[in-house]
Amino acid sequence: MLVRALKMAFWVSFDHLGKMFIVSALWSAMVLGALAVSAALMLVGSSPIWFVAGLLAMMLSLGGVMPIATTGIAHFTKELLDRRDGSVWTFVEGVRFYWKRAAIMGMVYASAVVCLGTSIGFYAAFLHNSIPWLGYGLSALAFWALLFVFISSLYAAPALVQRKLGAWPTLKLCSALVVDNPLVSGGLAVQILAWSVIALLVPPLFVFLYGGVASALMCCIYEMLARRYAAKQSGHPEDTKKADEEDDYLNRGFRDLLFPWKS
Repeated sequence: MLVRALKMAFWVSFDHLGKMFIVSALWSAMVLGALAVSAALMLVGSSPIWFVAGLLAMMLSLGGVMPIATTGIAHFTKELLDRRDGSVWTFVEGVRFYWKRAAIMGMVYASAVVCLGTSIGFYAAFLHNSIPWLGYGLSALAFWALLFVFISSLYAAPALVQRKLGAWPTLKLCSALVVDNPLVSGGLAVQILAWSVIALLVPPLFVFLYGGVASALMCCIYEMLARRYAAKQSGHPEDTKKADEEDDYLNRGFRDLLFPWKS
């Protein structure tokens, strides 16, 4: 499933590369702009108040602005998957329509990351002299919980735009997807982390392609899972294979990359 989703994500991105440049640049402008404001607040003066204000602004940037922008791209990607074409304006529509739910989910995830991230070091240090085995055990538990939160967050934007549920039902759905599909979800996390490293090492890629390609990966994995669950629910597992056979994004190869006019 992961290989097919990667293939789908590649062709979605390749077919609409120009639009991916634009929406990725919009995503970068929103996220990097918010982070720049946060950094400026932290460096504006020597008072601890400014530093704390900068930290709060950074949490709002990562937990608010980033999920909102990511949901906008997911809405754009959904249109590409559904209609094989789309408008950049769909990104703006996604931001406008889903921003409240995206912000709520983003702040829940951000709060969980802060709590679990600090717990990893806290328990190991606090209980080091008294009950070290318990401290290291709790730290390990916090680490795995943090990893689970990160992986489940990758489904948040696609699930929100596909199901159009409220924030809390979407959060529960994302957690259930990870529990039910641990290998696929872990593979998705590895791909996103690898793409993040590559994009950060090549800044133009981060600015003009990172958001769009990451969204394509997440949305295509979700699309594959949605097809499988829909076929299982209908009692016709063969429907998944039929849907894949009819999907243009999944039925092209290297020859179509070299000779697109022959497709």
